[in-house]
Amino acid sequence: MLVERASRPARPKTVERVSRPAKSNSVGTGVPTYVPTYVLCLAQAIVVLCNLLAPAAAQKARIGTENRWPGFRGPSGLGVVTDRNPPLSFDAKTGENIKWKISLPKHGMSSPIVWGSQVYLTGADEESRQLYAIDTETGKLPWTHDVQGLEDEPSEGTLPKVLDETGYAAPTPTSDGRFIAAVFATGELVCVDFKGTRICSKHL
Repeated sequence: MLVERASRPARPKTVERVSRPAKSNSVGTGVPTYVPTYVLCLAQAIVVLCNLLAPAAAQKARIGTENRWPGFRGPSGLGVVTDRNPPLSFDAKTGENIKWKISLPKHGMSSPIVWGSQVYLTGADEESRQLYAIDTETGKLPWTHDVQGLEDEPSEGTLPKVLDETGYAAPTPTSDGRFIAAVFATGELVCVDFKGTRICSKHL
């Protein structure tokens, strides 16, 4: 009897103090619909604090990604740069806005990644696969990593069929700031350091 008397008067009082959606959210949950004033004030203070800190956090993120394009379409995966002013036009024939040009030994459709003063790309054909490091200032190749001699590489087998335009080096490499990982259509996966020394490898 005490439970019935305590619950029945409480429900209409709650309806008078809160909006209808709030009442519907509390039905069957056991959660009170009344929110104390201090909780609302605390929530507002948190929102204001987040708004004040957001610009500083964004600036810190931009500084942290300077000279870093660690994977396909950049740090956020959106292909957008907010802290640079790249040229809007360039011409390889006339040299307009071209710092250097280089021909790589093997065909590849992977996108370049950047970390520090080096650009990384891949190239491949039916004979072998390679990972290239290119100096951003000179266009020279500090090193080339030959993807061969994987421990679990099958002794025999045929290469998968790929489109001539795509080839075997379509996937873009990636880096976490310590190592560079590259995978190829053949299933060969390698991880190297920034000097081109292999850390580990796997044939998928």
